[in-house]
Amino acid sequence: MMFTADKIALLVATMKRNGVAELEIREEAEELRLVGAAGVRPTAAISPRTAGRMVSATAFGVLHLERQAGAAVEAGEIVATVAAGPLRRPVVSPIAGRLTRMLARQAQRVEYGTPIFEILEGKERS
Repeated sequence: MMFTADKIALLVATMKRNGVAELEIREEAEELRLVGAAGVRPTAAISPRTAGRMVSATAFGVLHLERQAGAAVEAGEIVATVAAGPLRRPVVSPIAGRLTRMLARQAQRVEYGTPIFEILEGKERS
C-alpha cells in the first residue's frame, strides 16, 4: 500500500465532506490511520485489546445494509451492498466476529473506502 501526499489529502477531504472522523486502512503488515482535525468530534477511543477491524465500502454508490450492529457474521459473509445504477457490489466481512459499530447508515451515498462497520473478531454466533 503506497499513499502519496495527494491521495492522503483526497482521503482527508472525502472524510470531511462525509462527516467521517476516523479512517483506518489495513493491508497485510501496513496500516494507514487518519483522524479528523479540531472541530470533528471523534468517537471514544477503543483499547487495543478490543479494537475492531473496519469494514469499508467497495465502490461508490448507495449503501444497502444487509446486517445491523450486534450481528454475528462469518468471514466472507455479505454485510452490505453498494449500488451504482443497476450494478451492486457486495461488501463482505473480512473475518468472523460481531459487528460492533455502525459507521454509515442505510441509503447513504458512500465512496470507495468509506467505513461502514467495525467488526470485533470472535467465533461466537447468535
